[in-house]
Amino acid sequence: MDKCPYISCGEELKLSPNFCSSCNEKIIICPTHSCSAPNRSLASFCRHCGKELKESADWKMYKANPQLTGCSSMSFYPPPRY
Repeated sequence: MDKCPYISCGEELKLSPNFCSSCNEKIIICPTHSCSAPNRSLASFCRHCGKELKESADWKMYKANPQLTGCSSMSFYPPPRY
């Protein structure tokens, strides 16, 4: 049985191969039949075999709104001092 690829979880994947039943995060399964490792939803490459993964629909949402990732052009600057 595979474990959840998210560091904060790591639980055994039980019910759905597309979501972790413990942390409810989306999972992408490697398309290589000999691998089939679970990967994070925004992964570009398989964490087990290194094969390039197809860009998920989630990337389109994050590219359109980078603030969803927690990064923005302002996040690299220190907060203003008043």
